[in-house]
Amino acid sequence: MLGMGGGSLIAGKVGYAVRIAGKAGYAVSCAVAAVVLVVSGYAYKVVSLADGIGGGIGISNGASVGAMNILLMGLESRTDFYGQTLDAGLLAAMHAGSVYGVNNLGVGGQDTNTLILLHVFAGGEKAVGFSIPRDDWVTYPQAYDGQSQGKIDQAYGLAYAQSLSQTVNSSMSTKDRYTKANQVGQAATIATVQAVTSQKIDHFAEVNLSGFYYLAGAFGGIMACIKPSNGGQNLRDANSGFNAVLDGYKWAKGGPQYLHLSAPQALAFVRERDTCPTAT
Repeated sequence: MLGMGGGSLIAGKVGYAVRIAGKAGYAVSCAVAAVVLVVSGYAYKVVSLADGIGGGIGISNGASVGAMNILLMGLESRTDFYGQTLDAGLLAAMHAGSVYGVNNLGVGGQDTNTLILLHVFAGGEKAVGFSIPRDDWVTYPQAYDGQSQGKIDQAYGLAYAQSLSQTVNSSMSTKDRYTKANQVGQAATIATVQAVTSQKIDHFAEVNLSGFYYLAGAFGGIMACIKPSNGGQNLRDANSGFNAVLDGYKWAKGGPQYLHLSAPQALAFVRERDTCPTAT
């Protein structure tokens, strides 16, 4: 979904959620470049993937010209917009677990593991993104699923779960129940970020793991600047599936190397965390 003028657009691909409207990865500094690229200049490629329009909430009084704030959300979700688990082949390609793990072991969820507040300056010639750490402990604007406090990335999932609980015995269709749950999650996240930052959100963009995967594929992959550290330890991550060698990485002594990453490796790259250099 791409939120414009307080509205929203959902672009779906083969029934999976590509949600860019007003994460997907753990390595936020990597995700910024890829997601901002979509928002700032190439969003029309997302629209070309659209199977349907609608589903995202509208934001009242969202600025359509001049300076504006756009909230970028990256969900860890392994389901589509209507709550259906992604198929085994896609989960395997994304290195995101198994159908059994999602359905029975709690793999994934609806937490916003990436939150980036993007400020676009008047004139649209410059934008600055501020990463909001997912583990920030906050007080929610209201209780979600019985919790008044928690990590900032939990607001979406808590509100989502609360909505599903409230509609479980209703006459609503499964599609409508999950659409509403996502909308409630979006609203909760926006309200929480506004309360924490004191900044009005004008638009928002939302993408889950499969959304990022398909976006990267639509762009023909992404370019990444990678500098080996700790003897090249950061060039591989078993948990995310990142392996720079698979896409032709060659050791570059004394400096970084620009590398074209395929869609699976682009997603694995932004989710890499276990082998990234630690700050000192």
